[in-house]
Amino acid sequence: MYVKTKILKTDIWVLISIMILPFIFFIYNVAPIEISIWKTNWFEIDSGFYKSVEYYFWILSVKFLTLSILSIWFLTCLHRWRLIILIPIYVEIYKICVNFYVVDYGFKHEFDFPNSFLISIPFSIFLLLLSRRLGYNKRFHRLKINDEISNEMLKTSMIHPKVYSKIKKELSDLNKEKEGISKKDYLIKLIALRDQISI
Repeated sequence: MYVKTKILKTDIWVLISIMILPFIFFIYNVAPIEISIWKTNWFEIDSGFYKSVEYYFWILSVKFLTLSILSIWFLTCLHRWRLIILIPIYVEIYKICVNFYVVDYGFKHEFDFPNSFLISIPFSIFLLLLSRRLGYNKRFHRLKINDEISNEMLKTSMIHPKVYSKIKKELSDLNKEKEGISKKDYLIKLIALRDQISI
């Protein structure tokens, strides 16, 4: 019961995150229109190369939305190839870094891809640890094992009733004559009965 509750809570958090993401995307509407420098009592944002702070926020919103979707996909992916998703995550982190860099320096200086690894590597380690904590992959493999057991049980249950009755009678007869035969012969006959069931 505790495990099911824990799984349900994890699923609810992932679901809430997916539902909130589109609303977070529209946060760029908070920025003032047609202003290149946004000053408040707490911060000052310069749009730099971009024509306005709102446009700069819109570009960052697109990048962060893509990064968030890729991250959620990585966390909830059930396949072994999910590590490949880290490549587009690295690319999105690089694009975000470039956007911050362009605001500060313009396109005069180039931002190298390896520089973004200073953020990409810790972020991917965080995702891997969080993925292990959420346990979607483990749960999937557990379900696969349960499916295999269910399939084998289904095969067994599909044995024709007459064959089942015959095997049951043979098993009963074998138990009666158990005392009169050697352990080796008894085991051989048991294996033969088991093979009839598994076929």
